[in-house]
Amino acid sequence: MINVYLVKTAAVFMITTSTIAIYTGLTPRWVATSGYIIAVALLLGSSYFGWSLLVFPVWVLVVSLSLLWERTAAVDRPPSL
Repeated sequence: MINVYLVKTAAVFMITTSTIAIYTGLTPRWVATSGYIIAVALLLGSSYFGWSLLVFPVWVLVVSLSLLWERTAAVDRPPSL
């Protein structure tokens, strides 16, 4: 029973993070949009899918890698005038 609440809490976190990412441009839009889609799937079907516990850590990994990728790309760019 507690796993259901954990997954729903993770879905709410994904919605919040995706909203912030869209408004600030923190991550690419496809990452934020996928966060919305996965969060809705978790909210509606977390008790039916056994893989629902693994989706959140994978999404966090994708967001983290996209942030690191953007940071290294920004460091490699020459400064603009």
